[in-house]
Amino acid sequence: MKQISLLLITLCVLFSFRATAQPQDSTIAIPNGSFENWSNGSGYSVTVLFIPLSVYSSYTYPTGWNYPTYPVNQTVTYSGMNVNVNTNLPLLKVANETSGAVDGSHALKMQSFMLSDIISSTVYNLASSSLDPTLTTTVFPTVLTTGVVDIDQLLPLLSSITGSLSNVSQLISTFANVDLNTLIDGGVALNGATPSRLTGHYKYTSATSGDNGGILILGSKYNTATHRREMVGLGYTVALTDTANYTPFEVTYSPLSEINSSYPHVEADSLIILMFSSANTSPQQGSALFLDNLQLWAHVDAAPADTCSAVFGLTVSNVDTTHATLNWTYEGTPDHFEVEYGVQGFVQGSGTLVNANGNSLPLSNLQPDTPYDVYVRCVCSSTLAGNWAMTTFRTDTLVPPVIPNPDTCSAVFNLHIINVDSTHATIGWSFEGDPTQFEIEYGVQGFTLGNGTHLGRSESFLSLSNLQPGTSYDVYVRCVCSSTLAGSWAMLTFQTDTLVPPVIPDPDTCSAVFNLHIINIDTTHATIGWSFEGNPDHFEAEYGVQGFALGSGTHVGVSESFLHLSDLQPDTYYDIHVRCGCGNDLWGEWAMITFHTDTLVPPVIPDDSTGIHSYTSNGIRIFPNPAHGQCVVHFTQEMPKVVRVYTIEGALVQEINPDKETMELRLPSSGVFILSCEMKEGTVLRKIVNR
Repeated sequence: MKQISLLLITLCVLFSFRATAQPQDSTIAIPNGSFENWSNGSGYSVTVLFIPLSVYSSYTYPTGWNYPTYPVNQTVTYSGMNVNVNTNLPLLKVANETSGAVDGSHALKMQSFMLSDIISSTVYNLASSSLDPTLTTTVFPTVLTTGVVDIDQLLPLLSSITGSLSNVSQLISTFANVDLNTLIDGGVALNGATPSRLTGHYKYTSATSGDNGGILILGSKYNTATHRREMVGLGYTVALTDTANYTPFEVTYSPLSEINSSYPHVEADSLIILMFSSANTSPQQGSALFLDNLQLWAHVDAAPADTCSAVFGLTVSNVDTTHATLNWTYEGTPDHFEVEYGVQGFVQGSGTLVNANGNSLPLSNLQPDTPYDVYVRCVCSSTLAGNWAMTTFRTDTLVPPVIPNPDTCSAVFNLHIINVDSTHATIGWSFEGDPTQFEIEYGVQGFTLGNGTHLGRSESFLSLSNLQPGTSYDVYVRCVCSSTLAGSWAMLTFQTDTLVPPVIPDPDTCSAVFNLHIINIDTTHATIGWSFEGNPDHFEAEYGVQGFALGSGTHVGVSESFLHLSDLQPDTYYDIHVRCGCGNDLWGEWAMITFHTDTLVPPVIPDDSTGIHSYTSNGIRIFPNPAHGQCVVHFTQEMPKVVRVYTIEGALVQEINPDKETMELRLPSSGVFILSCEMKEGTVLRKIVNR
């Protein structure tokens, strides 16, 4: 844990020289930033003579946040019986605070702890004598993260940081040479946003005095050239010191290019947040960090001091005959807004001028059925204003109430097109009163009433069919109130769509393959698929070891839009090119993709009949287990001569001669694997589950 403290102090030195963050107006979603939601973790017990013996109790933790676990495989003697304790011990001590929260009704309390705080006293007293003394005397900080961080892998990394604590370039270089996928699984997806700072509120209580909490943020990006996820930015604070009241804090995020100009500027696509209850070389048992209302802000370039930002998104709503409401959006912090409006075409400076404090303004006393121009701008000071934004709207027409005349029939109004295509049209209309039906007549534009097609209709819409494409039509509609009484005709002209002839492919071209992708892959096989347009006769594929020249690879012709490859070399990169063939001499453009075969070496795991002497050792730690494609094996007591990984069926996957105490394993597929380590006294076997 001292190595973690070294990292925190170093980052503190770095960010003590950082300027304050740029203005922001939007946030990036982080999980459960106000800690309103909590989840339950299961406890762990062993059974002795049908009696459960609790190792640790069930616990709660904030939903969406992750914590490290410590693999325990220990035999203890209880009531004269040997009992095996095999679990991943959750390394955390947190509480759901329900009083004094800043946002909502819950807050997070994180405490630094010793193993005796989280393991039942019975099991701890039985096991403590056989545990590594550094474990029983160490105070652990509670660490919560937005991604699953492998602390056991992080410790060996940090041990390489030597020399001056202020050697920031060495620290950055250490992280820059690491594939963060081996340390961190998951994080906050940025989705194109640029992070600028993390804000929130905290309290801190040292167990005695002088302890402090810390927060680290790491930005990362997958490098397609190196095939690694690399750190491209970071931020940190260790200024979370003793205070009895919730106090605002801010962590500034900086790309590496801003810290050291020799690094290229790379935008992060994922961000990890790590929170420590203690962030110094001497954590204190019981020190508590309280956190609430965490918010991750997106970066927005501040407007220069001598400019005032412009209004945008100007819209008009709630329009009637004499009223309308203006709405708009803006950036920055203008003092107020200036609005000028008048009848359409008025000269600015001659209209009605109004000031507004918010981004909405109701207008009244307008004239019915009148078009208006309206201008809005930000005002930042008495001498500084932004550019005008302008829009036009029209008030509604004031329709006087109509008193029905018993000797008249009301007219159709609001005659309109609902839908139209090349041979169909749907017409709708409005009406008043109680007509018995509607009379419709339509024909090609300019026809004489009485010579068109007549229809009767009881509904206020009509679907026309069998029209001519690209043709203008007149349609007349009127109300019919009796056999002798009808209203005035309403007329509408519309045009049917032009019939677009089907596109005949150019006989001298052949379409290109697209969406070339890997369907399945193993050590010696791969299945490739693709999409295409048109009607090619067949497809031509050529493949070879990555970088081969077209014409020198293996040629394959297929009629389907997929291809099975076999007899490939394990652990090898291949290029494959595919194109459409549309005749003997007509070809489409090549499409290309690169893939990598799995690693696998064949012999079989020896069984007990070969005389292998296996024994139990606590000197091998595997983390994480269950794994997610890869894990780290750490040898704490003795380095084996040979390490082999087998499938559960006995096939040899890897054989390694380790040269250091920590090594990384990459597992080829999901399932159960056996780790075999040849030690001086025999072979140690461990099970690894890969999900």
